[in-house]
Amino acid sequence: MSSGIIGGTGPKSGVIGLPSTRFDEWIMTDNVSSTGLLGNGNVSNKTRHGLSVPVNSGVWTLPEDGMYRIEFMGNAIHNGNSRYPYVMIYIDAGADGSFVNEAQGMFQFASQGDNSYEQCSAHVSKNLSAGDKVKFEYAGSTVTWQGNATINFTYFRFTKLDVA
Repeated sequence: MSSGIIGGTGPKSGVIGLPSTRFDEWIMTDNVSSTGLLGNGNVSNKTRHGLSVPVNSGVWTLPEDGMYRIEFMGNAIHNGNSRYPYVMIYIDAGADGSFVNEAQGMFQFASQGDNSYEQCSAHVSKNLSAGDKVKFEYAGSTVTWQGNATINFTYFRFTKLDVA
């Protein structure tokens, strides 16, 4: 029976294709109740582990070439009029201003009372280049996306997968 490890005596000796993960996570610090760009001026870096993805006016810039998993997770508060809110992940590969909708998450609040909570997520994995841009937009019915200065109720995560 093979263990997948060949030769060597060190902690990673002989391991073939062992993935390592680097990521950068941003949280939304204030509640947002209007549709449009999320993360525009109300984000804070929560956890940085070997990757630094800067943001400017709600648009993140990828720092290096490689395979990325880009995620949005949002905690939404129902306001009585909500029905079908959704979030889209747009990517501008080539950084030429041509953003393309690469992923979308949607949920239904149809029969819930005021102040009910629901989560929405969207994610995409894609091979991208340094300088490519990413933005997150909210559309559909109005809800309040919950923000907090220290807790990741609504967050944006960029994970880069490397091969050792």
